[in-house]
Amino acid sequence: MNDHYFVSCQDNGKTALLLGPFTNKENCENFAYGDMRSAVVDACCAIDPKSWFYSFGMVKMSESKTYTGVLNKANPEKWNGVLS
Repeated sequence: MNDHYFVSCQDNGKTALLLGPFTNKENCENFAYGDMRSAVVDACCAIDPKSWFYSFGMVKMSESKTYTGVLNKANPEKWNGVLS
């Protein structure tokens, strides 16, 4: 079974899956912690200005779970192409 990775954010004990699923851990890490992190945070702040105060990170889930990130749903043309 393959794992899926998501860029996530957390606020007040609640977790949101922002971007994913990624099948490549390193690609997800780039959006969660690397060069593309600011693009994710900026996109979240455009939806919810309080996002600046959220904790951003990454989660791993088993393949059997089928979720889609919030940003993928909000703007699929922009974000679905980055998934791998």
